[in-house]
Amino acid sequence: MKLTLFVLTLTAFINKGLSCSQIQNPSATITINGSDVTLKWNNDRPDASGKVNGEVIKGSVTFPDDRTYFFNYYKDEETIYWDGDKGETSNIWISAKCVTSSCSQIENPSATIYFEGSDLTLQWKNSRPDASGRVTSKVLTGSVDFPDDREYTFIYYKDEETIYWDGDKGETSNIWKYSKCLMATRKCNQITVSDIATISVDGSDLTLRWNNGRPDARGKVNGGDITGKVNFPDDREYTFNFYKDEETIYWDGDKGETTNIWTSTRCATSSCTEIENLYANIIITGSDVTLKWNNDRPDAIGKINGGDITGKVNFPDDREYTFNYYRGEQTIYWDGDKGETSNIWTSAGCF
Repeated sequence: MKLTLFVLTLTAFINKGLSCSQIQNPSATITINGSDVTLKWNNDRPDASGKVNGEVIKGSVTFPDDRTYFFNYYKDEETIYWDGDKGETSNIWISAKCVTSSCSQIENPSATIYFEGSDLTLQWKNSRPDASGRVTSKVLTGSVDFPDDREYTFIYYKDEETIYWDGDKGETSNIWKYSKCLMATRKCNQITVSDIATISVDGSDLTLRWNNGRPDARGKVNGGDITGKVNFPDDREYTFNFYKDEETIYWDGDKGETTNIWTSTRCATSSCTEIENLYANIIITGSDVTLKWNNDRPDAIGKINGGDITGKVNFPDDREYTFNYYRGEQTIYWDGDKGETSNIWTSAGCF
């Protein structure tokens, strides 16, 4: 095979799940546009093209009235394959839909599966006892056709930062390691809300222009990879913005807006469900946050912001509002997150 092992640096625009739209390395650039893949070499080899099959969640579930089953959940196909992968088993659940943007819940006519970090619970819709299990990995699958060679399948394990070509883990020696998918800028330059307003995003700056005669409103998009709020029982509630690559949390404001800053703050797990700092440990379970101090201060609890773009907007004829924009739902939640507010804009398309 003519593919060489490369140390990859990934630049990613995350639309949902673990999908990366660009993978760059000194020898080639891989661009993913929807389901299409293009690999452009930095030498004179011809471009290669292919397809992304979609995101797959792998794991196992133990049924107390039966046994343990492995599963492969194909998110885009809304299908779960039990005790084998696609084409290997007849034990298949169709119409298995993600009902949240982060896929923390999957609904099927037979059962509901709830995810909390790497743990899962399967609750039947009949009288069978609940089953529990674990997510072992989330992968991106697809294939690339090299015109001067042949077609290769690929499986990308985000948590391991590894691409396996022409086979899965343990089946192939053709491997690209250090394939890191970075949580970079959310690419959405304009949001158009039918018959209401147009929101333009330029870097971290935001401008909302009404379709009627109201004055323009301006605001900021939250930076950071993880944003939310934490309530300290011996103090008050604070917002936070955590920048993974900088290993920094900005409290009560974003970068450049606050002097309340924690440095040397690192993800302690590959999926960043635990964040460590000299002062405290922050544990993330689904959308819930628990901050445990390393001294005797009481634990603080909070929430992770949902949505693909979050921030705040100041309306000169009203006041400042926070917002959470869910791209897949085409919905903006004002002054609270989903389930916390009735101030909601729907039909908010991203361009």
